[in-house]
Amino acid sequence: MFKIKMHVVIPAGISSGLCRLVSARRVGGAATRKQERRPSRSRTTKLSKRLRDGIIPALAIWLTAAVLMGGLATPLMAEKVIAAPQVYTATKEKLAVSGYDPVAYFSVGAPTKGLTGISTVHQGVTWRFANEANKAEFLAQPAKYAPQYGGYCAYAVSQGYTASADPNAWEIVDGKLYLNYSRSVAASWSKQARAYIKSGDAHWAKRPG
Repeated sequence: MFKIKMHVVIPAGISSGLCRLVSARRVGGAATRKQERRPSRSRTTKLSKRLRDGIIPALAIWLTAAVLMGGLATPLMAEKVIAAPQVYTATKEKLAVSGYDPVAYFSVGAPTKGLTGISTVHQGVTWRFANEANKAEFLAQPAKYAPQYGGYCAYAVSQGYTASADPNAWEIVDGKLYLNYSRSVAASWSKQARAYIKSGDAHWAKRPG
């Protein structure tokens, strides 16, 4: 069993309810310079009713749905494969493979950072390369060198979700490049790589277009 760290997204309705609860607590527990004010009994009753009738049940439903959809072995509330952008980018510059050269995995056999001055735009994001020869190779056959599943974590995609990927957590299987969330995840994924790939391909094929 291995863990994938994800940002948990709280649904808007629940988050607004929590904000109102925090705001109410601040109002009820605010203190003046002279003396501390205590929330009135009516206000406390209203808060209790709000918790009982609204926020707590909503949170319970949300957490239950998260477990039913993915279980504890999948990224909790991660973005589904069909809804994720086509290519994973970890930076504001929208760099594919976090700025690493995708061709170098094949030619050098190691993660190699690309250069700012040697780049191209493909699928709406920027790809960098260590040299002009690698750039030319990529432009000639982008599907051959681009990581599978848009560069998302291969394990996460096999579970129907997406997660970030570490360019140092990589493996080439049957001539295709796969990235994973971390080296430990990659090591576990590698033990059943073809089974995960079969599942990942099936999920990725469901994407529109």
